[in-house]
Amino acid sequence: MFLKYNGNVTVCCVDDQDEYIVGNWHQQDLKEIWTSPKYTNIRQKHMSGDYMDIDMCSKCYLPHDKN
Repeated sequence: MFLKYNGNVTVCCVDDQDEYIVGNWHQQDLKEIWTSPKYTNIRQKHMSGDYMDIDMCSKCYLPHDKN
């Protein structure tokens, strides 16, 4: 979870252009953001190894190898 100066919360340090915003810490509690459907989905995709289904993650230059 990355908290930006403008309040945007993204899931990755690679997202420096705020392409995958999951909330705004100026407007929401962090717990609300963490448990949101969007953030829950990204965690589930990563746990199952399907993170490449997420546009932001498919562009990652630090991919996680399941093997």
